Amino acid sequence: MAITTLADMKFIPDKFNKYVLQRTTEKSALVRSGIITTSPEYSELINGSGGQFITMPFFQPLAGEDDVFTEDDIETGNIQSGKGTAPVLMRVKGWAETDLSKALSGEDPLGATAEQISDWWVGREQQILLSILKGILDPSTGTLKAHVNDISTGIGSAANISVGATLDTKQTMGDAAQSLGLIAMHSAVYTYLQKMQQIEFVTDAETNITIARYLNYDILVDDGILPVNGAYTTYLLGSGAFGRADGTPKGFVPSEIERSAKGSKTSLYNRRAMILQPQGISWEKLGGYSNPKHTTPANIDLATSSNWKAIVDHKNIPITAIKHKIDVPAGA
Repeated sequence: MAITTLADMKFIPDKFNKYVLQRTTEKSALVRSGIITTSPEYSELINGSGGQFITMPFFQPLAGEDDVFTEDDIETGNIQSGKGTAPVLMRVKGWAETDLSKALSGEDPLGATAEQISDWWVGREQQILLSILKGILDPSTGTLKAHVNDISTGIGSAANISVGATLDTKQTMGDAAQSLGLIAMHSAVYTYLQKMQQIEFVTDAETNITIARYLNYDILVDDGILPVNGAYTTYLLGSGAFGRADGTPKGFVPSEIERSAKGSKTSLYNRRAMILQPQGISWEKLGGYSNPKHTTPANIDLATSSNWKAIVDHKNIPITAIKHKIDVPAGA
């Protein structure tokens, strides 16, 4: 089969970009799990921004005491709201025609190219999220350091992940722990828990799909959660822990094909202006990033604890972590 060139494709940038974003969202295990929620309102905020930051509104939980009913006028309070800052993450990737040769050789080269690019973005989004988690859950200086249970320095098997240690991690949320519903771990941790016969498999009555669970938490396995010096980080997360959206700030070109006459090289560029923001936490650094050329943060900036600040009660942020080891024998 003849290989289609990028120049041959009926490339409509807006349509192509929408399809890439749609497929990226559909493929994201984090979005499907409910840990990340998308909102058209966030997209509108990005579209109305200058491309660096948006102000995200939030509402505090209802509080106050109840009143005893009398004939007197009933006093009412206001629902307390607040605002936090979210950085607009401006990311770009270019592919030469040779990078996309497999996709271009199929019956639907445009669709196959979009599929290949969306697969790539799913992986990058997960790395962004892991960078944010690293920053906000730094056990020493993170704004959610109270949500970290570090047993990795324990003696022998006390350093291993266990039912007790996981429940202790859940308890960092206090009486709000019921908001946690998913546990994200490295595949080696998952296999270790299988060996310990602590993974349960249940069949969903509606879909007939078998789901793996640990302590009744749904499981997300991701080898992007890399161990450091033999210590793993496993996360307990709740529904809606992160907000996510894509937008198009003024003057932003999401996708384009460029041909260099000098080098006879054709390239496809795909850009994104997005937010991936932990709910209830505000971005504090408004410039001066690790790379002075950057006007929006890179992953290394997202992983820096001082750049984040919780702006609601920590119990309202369903994000916790346990730092641990696996397979350490007793008495080691």
